[in-house]
Amino acid sequence: ETCRTYPRVIYVWNENYAERALCVSCPAAASLILGHKGPLRFVSRPIAAAAFAGLRITDEGKRLSEECLPLRRELLAILQDQGLPLLRRLQMADDFFWRAGALSGRRVDRRFHVLAQEEEAARQQLAEGTAEKMSVPSLALAEQELLRLQQILSLRLESRSLRPAFREQLEQAVYFWGMTESLKQESIERYRDAQRRYAAELVPQYSQVLENYVVNGVFKNVFVLEDEEAFYVQWFRLVLQLAVVRLLLMTAVEDADGSLPSRAEVFAIIQRTTRVIGHDSLYLRQAAAVLSGGGRVADALRDFCRRMLLERPENQG
Repeated sequence: ETCRTYPRVIYVWNENYAERALCVSCPAAASLILGHKGPLRFVSRPIAAAAFAGLRITDEGKRLSEECLPLRRELLAILQDQGLPLLRRLQMADDFFWRAGALSGRRVDRRFHVLAQEEEAARQQLAEGTAEKMSVPSLALAEQELLRLQQILSLRLESRSLRPAFREQLEQAVYFWGMTESLKQESIERYRDAQRRYAAELVPQYSQVLENYVVNGVFKNVFVLEDEEAFYVQWFRLVLQLAVVRLLLMTAVEDADGSLPSRAEVFAIIQRTTRVIGHDSLYLRQAAAVLSGGGRVADALRDFCRRMLLERPENQG
């Protein structure tokens, strides 16, 4: 009975448009999606309304805004552009998401089209090797990233209902990177070096796995709805999960003296993180409040996303 609905996620939008996806919080779905040998592809076809009879419809009655599907198509195109390194694609998708989300007023569709053309031109330029190479954060930015991770992990560990296996992984990461107290220079330097190793060794090894994870998350969750102003909530949810996945993968590598985790270990880390963090809406709201510190939530979450994706803030040059 459970598997008749979960891990299937079904939306019916605007009366005559439906989407079905799988959630990687299910181990079987995680194996299918993360273990897929190439890029995920999306199949469209006519389907009778009767096919959804008796199934659980997520967000039933909600309506997509006109910008939603073009925005998501562009995000998927960026993330699946395998002519670029995955970390660069993640940066570009994040930048495009926030720039597109800031559009408002008249002729939004025209300005979105211009923005998409600019983004595609930038990708082409990068692919041709005429743009700057991606930089690794400085020690100062690594420290700021660790501080944010310390905030959100400490908050997560406050939950008494946290699953024991995941709690153990989080506690190990918090201890390993010195996030149980004030950060020490040694921890920051070690973390920055681990970021380099993650980018140089682990991401190339598991690029397709991570790409499929993020692409599935965008397709399954990133929507702009007519009656909700906080367009960024689901993107933040995805980036927060990715940040925790990355930290746990880095911890696994460093704790094993540089040995890369197996595919099964990578799958398990992603699956558990999605289940424990991605499914907890209350925690996500609490994390957003902690990160914003009483300020404007959208600005705080945009800053968090940019830092977690190894992107230099504009004021850093």
